[in-house]
Amino acid sequence: MNVMRLNQNNYLVDLEEAASVVTDDRDPLRLSKYICPKSKLLELSKMGKKGKEIVEFYKEQNHQINVFLGLNEVDSFEDETDVIEYKIGMYGSLAANITLFTMQLLAGIFSGSLALLASTADAFMDLASQAVLIYSNHLASKQNYIKYPAGKAKYKTVGIIIFSTLMGTLSLQIITESIRSLVGSDHKVDVGWLSLSLVIVAIATKMILFIYCKLQNHLPSINLLAQDHLNDIMFNSTGIVTALLATYFYWWIDSVGAILIALLILKSWSGTAAEHIQLIVGKRAETTFLNQAVYISMTHDDRIIYVDTCRAYHSGNNVFCEVDIVLPPQMRLDESHDIGESLQNRLEELPDVDRAYVHLDYEIDHKPEHMKYK
Repeated sequence: MNVMRLNQNNYLVDLEEAASVVTDDRDPLRLSKYICPKSKLLELSKMGKKGKEIVEFYKEQNHQINVFLGLNEVDSFEDETDVIEYKIGMYGSLAANITLFTMQLLAGIFSGSLALLASTADAFMDLASQAVLIYSNHLASKQNYIKYPAGKAKYKTVGIIIFSTLMGTLSLQIITESIRSLVGSDHKVDVGWLSLSLVIVAIATKMILFIYCKLQNHLPSINLLAQDHLNDIMFNSTGIVTALLATYFYWWIDSVGAILIALLILKSWSGTAAEHIQLIVGKRAETTFLNQAVYISMTHDDRIIYVDTCRAYHSGNNVFCEVDIVLPPQMRLDESHDIGESLQNRLEELPDVDRAYVHLDYEIDHKPEHMKYK
């Protein structure tokens, strides 16, 4: 049986292949027969604007069905080649970031360009963010369920918020220095061949990595690195262009370029901080996940009469899930307990779930629970 890789941008090719993968137990409602094949999507895309809108609808439907059936796998390795491609993309990007940061830092120092130093700050951001995430993951992995009953997964979110704040502070410092340069005496910028060569090598390397990672559609985490490499290309290109213009035309262009780059960094990381603050406060989980939790609950056991309530909310990057199910009033306690516990375990097997709670009820004619009324 071939291994299929399915994610938000990669859908099933044909119905026969889907039917061969999805078993009756995994698809009790026969949802796989509603997956729109790739050939049909291609045909619809040729029907103009209306056809493209229909394609988007079916793509979203395909994705939702894939989520329900547990087919949206990430980084599924079919053979040794996939493993090698993954390591090249992941470790190659890390090694390149370390080397290119050093090269860009030297180019900024040799040329005296604030714009190049600002783009170097972006390169430093990539390395430091990886270090923060690794350290946060290390802290989160050292569980102490007596002292931290719900685990320490929030360390990851806290680490991102702290790092975002530091990057925002660094961006403001770059802006301050650039403004000071503008209002002060002439700021001399001299981009020599050495500095230019270092930046060109950095941009070319990032371009190669971007193309490589972009081609790895079957490895989502590597494919996502392509966007980071593209951002680096844009930052580095802006930095070297403004530095060259400052060298051969007007010195103040370099300071303006540094301010623009710093503003972009500030915008990016302030948005990241705001997003993760919402997660740690307890933002509602995405609709796709809620739909998946409802589907799992309603198909888990034939003896479940209703799914009364399903709520999920973030506790950091992951979510807590609460489900209220209705069982027959006359059911024995041991049977109802086993149904609830098995559903709870099944929900906690989902990759984004930290903790699941299943509440058992025998009727639906009651006020919502855990609600405060004035």
